[in-house]
Amino acid sequence: MSVAARQQDGTARGASVTLHGITRSFGETSVLEGVDLEIKPGEFVAIIGQSGSGKSTLLRIIAGLDNAYKGQLVIDASKGHKTAARIMYQEPRLLPWASVIENVAFGLGPQASRHQAFAHARSALEAVGLGDRGGEWPDVLSGGQKQRLSLALAFVNKPKLVILDEPTVGLDPESRKELHQLIVEQRNRGVTIIFTTHYLEEARTLCDRIAFMADGGILAIDTPEALIKQSNKLSRLVVHTSSPLQAIQHGVLNCAVSMHQTDDNVCSIETSNVNKTLTDLAHHLDNLGIELIDVKINNPTLDDVFNDLVMTAKK
Repeated sequence: MSVAARQQDGTARGASVTLHGITRSFGETSVLEGVDLEIKPGEFVAIIGQSGSGKSTLLRIIAGLDNAYKGQLVIDASKGHKTAARIMYQEPRLLPWASVIENVAFGLGPQASRHQAFAHARSALEAVGLGDRGGEWPDVLSGGQKQRLSLALAFVNKPKLVILDEPTVGLDPESRKELHQLIVEQRNRGVTIIFTTHYLEEARTLCDRIAFMADGGILAIDTPEALIKQSNKLSRLVVHTSSPLQAIQHGVLNCAVSMHQTDDNVCSIETSNVNKTLTDLAHHLDNLGIELIDVKINNPTLDDVFNDLVMTAKK
């Protein structure tokens, strides 16, 4: 479900987040330089950047853990942190001396009675598939189960804003898939989520928009599809035919930029428009009486876009 659909049907109950001219320095070292960012209620935004890009500092500012910045941060139209953000870290931060259910209940704070806290905690554990593990100690859980427990802790008090800081690092593929499903459930309930990850395909699958950061600033922010369209790289077709393809005259394949033979019956074609080139190629092969056995399409990726942006920023 897109953020527009969540807003339209009223499920986008999350907080709005607006940053304007956010600057943060540590001594003489500037970490953030005039960051502007606007996140809509119920939106799921990934912040992607290499180590030292400033994303961790930005997250700490949004979470209310670092107030020594210049600029303006507005959450839900209120300057500062009247709307509390919950944060889930890469490494589970659990109380080893408290049981699984006590860890989650602790997240509700002292305002909840013990009965209320345990009722909500029990419900949160059921939602992440740990309903039968409440009486156990966190140390007996697997890595994936600890992350699910951390997710229950992050969402137990129904926050309007949650920050997920690389929550799937180190998880096996099955545990990562399970965590994705749980995160998507929260996204569809309209919580505003800010997410960091080193897995760009993960960001593309989960997020409404992706912000690329480098050197203390945001280089670009848009939907995954729109970002990929910004890539300077061409799509590449790897074509396997029944007979070798001789050099094809210029103009025969519409939008093809280059072509070279990589094997006897395999050639590589770079193109600015896959559909048009494939259509022309099919007609050309048909005229030659050559069978098309297989074709692989390699499109530009988010990695390509990010690397292009970083290289451009460094020039």
